Amino acid sequence: MAGRILTSAKQIARAVLSLILLPVDLVRLTWLFLRMTLRFAGRTYTWFLSGLSQTHRPRMEIFLCRPSLSPFVWDDKVGFCARRSLTLWLLSRYTGRKAPRLADLTVEKRITNMLPLGSRQVLRMGLALLLTWSLGAASGVALWHNAFVAGTGRDRALGYQHKADDLLAAGQIRRARIQYLNSLQQYPDHAASLWGLAQCALDLNHAAEARHGLERLLKLDPMHVMGRAALIDFLRRQGRTAEALRQAQEGVRRHPGDPGFLVRLGECQRQMKRADQALRNAQTVLTQAPDHGRALLLGAAAAADLNNRHLAREYLDRMAASVPAEHWDRLGIAQVLIQCGRLEDAQKQLETLLASESPHVPSTRKLAELKLTTGDPDGAIALYQSLAPSESGQSAIRIRLAELLLNARRLDEAHETGKALVQDMPQNAAGPLVLATVYYLRELWSACEEQCHAILKLAPDSLAGRIMMSRVLMRLGRHREAITWLKELVEGEGGGLHPLLMLAECFLELQEHSEAQNLLERAIALFPSSEAPHLLTARLHLAMSRPDRAMESYRKALELNPQHAVALNNLATLLVSTGEQTDSDLAEAYPLASMAWELHPGNPEIADTLGWLEVLRGDHDRAQSLLTYAVRVRPDDGEMRVHLAMALVGLGNETDALTQLDMACKRTPALIHNSHYQAFRSSLRQRHPDRATP
Repeated sequence: MAGRILTSAKQIARAVLSLILLPVDLVRLTWLFLRMTLRFAGRTYTWFLSGLSQTHRPRMEIFLCRPSLSPFVWDDKVGFCARRSLTLWLLSRYTGRKAPRLADLTVEKRITNMLPLGSRQVLRMGLALLLTWSLGAASGVALWHNAFVAGTGRDRALGYQHKADDLLAAGQIRRARIQYLNSLQQYPDHAASLWGLAQCALDLNHAAEARHGLERLLKLDPMHVMGRAALIDFLRRQGRTAEALRQAQEGVRRHPGDPGFLVRLGECQRQMKRADQALRNAQTVLTQAPDHGRALLLGAAAAADLNNRHLAREYLDRMAASVPAEHWDRLGIAQVLIQCGRLEDAQKQLETLLASESPHVPSTRKLAELKLTTGDPDGAIALYQSLAPSESGQSAIRIRLAELLLNARRLDEAHETGKALVQDMPQNAAGPLVLATVYYLRELWSACEEQCHAILKLAPDSLAGRIMMSRVLMRLGRHREAITWLKELVEGEGGGLHPLLMLAECFLELQEHSEAQNLLERAIALFPSSEAPHLLTARLHLAMSRPDRAMESYRKALELNPQHAVALNNLATLLVSTGEQTDSDLAEAYPLASMAWELHPGNPEIADTLGWLEVLRGDHDRAQSLLTYAVRVRPDDGEMRVHLAMALVGLGNETDALTQLDMACKRTPALIHNSHYQAFRSSLRQRHPDRATP
């Protein structure tokens, strides 16, 4: 065993020595080629002058041996002494001839191993040697050049880096970025310049450049603490929590004594809904550093996630007592306060932050949503409007602003926001969707349909675009076309309650009652907690002249949503619209209509219902007030004018009542076939024969 090990060691040592002496072999082979070429040229010249026959023509031959013999022993032959197998391998590669093994070479003074070479082998050997020496020379020059350039490049890179550091400290971020790029052009692996460039990219919101720079920095210097911390925070902001978690775990492994990485690990865990683990990490850090502000905030946030408000407030109080106010993360504090239900304190924190950093986008958005929660939509809209002009390349702010404007029915501003979205992002369907919604609310059906086509061209699978197109087609009376769109939604993955109800409404409008009823039964079975299917079912029963079943559907809707104004109003209307209403019907209908009016005090239909109930109850003064408002808002509704006429008769103003009846007949010609209307009008005519018939 020891002998084999010794033999292997000798072989390894011999191989290493052969590689070291390879340049020596290359020189010897080159000298061999030169000697052989010169000798052949001289002998060929002598042979040519002598006039000898071809049999005496000189040949190119190499005599191999080991060890070296005296030059005089060679008897005017070209000899070559080979001491290593690598030398013979090189010779065979250069000449293309198979050389003998080292063990088979002649020893001592016997010369028997001849290697004849033809012209092609000689030419190959010459070219191979020339190429080898050329590559060697080029490699040497390249190494020298790289060493020289690296030395001067480092010096230049340092110069650019110092300039960039000064510019960054002065707040000139764009100019500093250019200098960092110049530094990296001179020396691409300059870690300090990579870190500076990453800082500039983060400040300028160049996400791809920031991530690339930080990852390159960590490849060059895996122990760079600030670089890894910045990469973790960047990945968290980008929503790449899993990647941030891996980087945080690597940071904890490489820097076990740095509490910052343990805190960041906890923040990643909290973002991944692991609040209990995040709280344990925060507590671990606080045992080592009780005044660590970021750990205190993490503990408060994790405790709030776990619904432990007392512990969350305790951590916030410790933070307020131990951390200077200028170092507070007011946005994080505000989020914890919101979770704890302290909305006023959260609003104060956000307002303080915005007073010191006015363009702080996350804080502005959080404050806007907080104002929306506290019932101040105008304040929320104003904050989003302050952000929208400075937004660059992101649609979330403008889209949210458009949504709030549409909810507030500020259609002119919503229209301008939609146009801005179209201009900034022509390939995004959000702008046309906003414009389509504005046109729909303004009842500009053709313009709305045009925008719907634009939405579906940009995003053919857009659920909102398909629903909007269906609504427009229904408004235009093109129910068959709407059914085609809605069936795709109901049968596909986008099927939900609203497409199902819209499809049922289309069949209802086409008087295909059985199809509508099947769809409504399906909707009630799929969405038992929604009142909407019951409301549409009531419409179906009314269309089929089944008012009792319609009232039953309205009552089921009110069981699910007792404050649904439409159900309250319509049920009240049905209770007193039949010719056989009783005092109990009137007693049931009046509180329903009153509640509907309290919920929507400006609705003309509810005003008409409540006014008519006041007529039936004998309170004609209030009835006249309500019905006058309803007629002013809906001047073309003949039935509202008939109700107003009855209120006026109750007040003794029959002349104005006749005027309202005449206008009702003009606005709603179908009233002329209503027997109750004709009887009422005829009785007034008999008492006022001087009034001309229109």
